[in-house]
Formats: sequence, C-alpha cells, structure tokens
Amino acid sequence: MGKKRRTLYRSFHKILCVGEGDFSFALSLARKFGTATNIVATSRDSREENYENASRNFSELESLGCTLVHKVNVHTIMNHPLLINKEFDRIVFNYPHAGFIGRREFEYRQIKRHRKLVSGFLRNAAYMVAEKGQIHITHREDYPYSEWRIVELAEWEELILVREVLFNPLHYPGYVNKKGDGPRCDHTFPIGESYTFIFGMAST
Repeated sequence: MGKKRRTLYRSFHKILCVGEGDFSFALSLARKFGTATNIVATSRDSREENYENASRNFSELESLGCTLVHKVNVHTIMNHPLLINKEFDRIVFNYPHAGFIGRREFEYRQIKRHRKLVSGFLRNAAYMVAEKGQIHITHREDYPYSEWRIVELAEWEELILVREVLFNPLHYPGYVNKKGDGPRCDHTFPIGESYTFIFGMAST
C-alpha cells in the first residue's frame, strides 16, 4: 500500500508537533495516516491540565503509537531528555502564543513577548530539523499579528522562507484551536485568514 498523504504531511515524515493544546492537531494527522508512530506531540502543560477533551485524545494517540511529552518549554526543547539528538522532517507550531498578562495584543510589550516565544522555538527547531526538513508556523497575518515579523525572526536563525500556504482547517478534521492560557484556556479563538509559514535551512 502506498504512503497516505495529508496536505503538507506524509506518514513517512518524522513529525514533531509543539504546543499542542488538547492534541487535536496531532490526532487529526494520526487518524489520516492510520498510525502515529511517526509523531511526537508536546505541550507546555502537564497531562492533567486545562483541556476537556485532552484525555480522550491522549488515549487514542497512544493507541496509535504516538509519543506524548508534557511540560515542554519551547525555549529548551532541543535539550529535553526525550528529544535530545532527535531529528524531524516536520516541526510544527500552530498559533504560538506567549499567554495573557493583562495586556492587549497590539501593545508593544505583549508583541515583544510573542516574538521572544517564536524566536526561542525557531532557535531550537533549527537544531532539530533534518537536513531537508521543514519548520512550520501557522498564524494570522493581519494586525497586530503581522507585527510579530515571523519571517524576520526566522532569518535571524539562518532559516529561509520556502513558501506560505493558506491554512484550511477543513484539511485537519477534528482539530480545535485553544486559547491555552488563563481561565478561558479551553476556549477557541477566531483564526481569520491564517497562513502556514514553511521554513527550511538556508544551507539546503
């Protein structure tokens, strides 16, 4: 039987999903592939925290062979004991967000926090991506999210923008985005017109 295709992702790719919320994105891929042995999915939260449907998603992912890793800091992910020295063909971070601290999204200090988060992720991902692999960040491109300057942050890590792809959630049945912070962490948020920024190593 040939390899099953899922838009940007294939079942033979080693995939690392970062900041997974309720793990529904990883599960969407796993259901399409019919296996999750090629997927490692991480979250910053403990297994018990935050998300109503997460425990069901955990069980299904584990039954499909997924490796779940909790309480992962994206700033130090390359040194995590379960991930150190591992390489991935696709490293995916959907809707990164540094959390709410009483500031609005358009305030400079809040934008600076988001940029720091994305920069830390990219710095680590650049060490973990395979030679011809890709790093994917999905986010809105309208203001104030445009002020994050994701492409510029990637260039600082010697990554190049391969292309941008309009994100279509219908391609990922069952995926539910989450706020991920505060008392409404389990709520969704409007994704508007979002894009997946696809980065590769500048030397490849």
